[in-house]
Amino acid sequence: MNQKQIMDDLKFCIETLGITDNNEINDLVETTEEIGVSIRYFFEEFVFIPDGDPSAVFRLHDQDYFNVKELKK
Repeated sequence: MNQKQIMDDLKFCIETLGITDNNEINDLVETTEEIGVSIRYFFEEFVFIPDGDPSAVFRLHDQDYFNVKELKK
């Protein structure tokens, strides 16, 4: 991953996602590098929180569709 992409990903983590914990950001960088996508792409394609009712995520999310923990084995 190039320097510009890393800086864009860091900015996205901090400004858009509100993630400031270095360990969490490092986990995201490692995971997304492993699968070959940017952090922004990962969140836009695979992570969602329904408007209005965040608890609806459990009704709408298929845990077997894309399991990040499986990649880390």
